[in-house]
Amino acid sequence: MTFSATVFIGTSLDGYIARPDDDIEWLTSRGEKAGDLGFFEFPDSVDAVIVGSNTYR
Repeated sequence: MTFSATVFIGTSLDGYIARPDDDIEWLTSRGEKAGDLGFFEFPDSVDAVIVGSNTYR
């Protein structure tokens, strides 16, 4: 059985997801102009998706 994992995550150039105060405005500020960047195609290409509770809510 072969196992592979794929990560689909938005990170800044310095490798962080959020600022020290947990702000992700840098990621969300572009809104709909940014498009979905392939996010909606991603779940169709994998067998399972794991998300954190804040993302799920």
